[in-house]
Amino acid sequence: MSRGSLLTVTCALTLGLALAGCGSEADEGPGKPASPSASATADADEVAVIDAYTAFLTEKRAIENSGKVPADAYVATLSQDRIEKERALARGYAESGLVRVGRSEVKDAEVVDLSGDSATLLVCENEDGWGFKPKGKDVQYPKAGWGPRGMKVVREGDRWVVAEAIDQQRLPAKDCTE
Repeated sequence: MSRGSLLTVTCALTLGLALAGCGSEADEGPGKPASPSASATADADEVAVIDAYTAFLTEKRAIENSGKVPADAYVATLSQDRIEKERALARGYAESGLVRVGRSEVKDAEVVDLSGDSATLLVCENEDGWGFKPKGKDVQYPKAGWGPRGMKVVREGDRWVVAEAIDQQRLPAKDCTE
């Protein structure tokens, strides 16, 4: 999925979630005053969770494709306890001459659990177009196709950030067939 397509999907999801929270006083029932919906807040949080993952993935792609790890890498996209782990992974790739090429594709982002300051995000991802180029040599890897990925996303202060990947064996069911 191109960056433009991912942005389009995110915008469409944002609009859809925003419209889903719309209603009228008639929807409140007789004698009940209209009030701000709790679902509007949940919808905004769901969009923020998806945006947090999108920002992390964008940064991860840029770092791993460049082979350079900036001093402030992942500060804006990862939880405090995850930053150094992800930097170490990227530095390990860079130090061994391993650079990623291309990009992964992501579709069907879905927040399946949102409780307070924690959320579980499921996506379908295909890394077939995001390969490795060890020491400048192209390497062909077996194609895996689309598969589910899960992330725990948490609120730190006033922003949502990625906390950790969820082990494939512990993911809720998600159909990622094309």
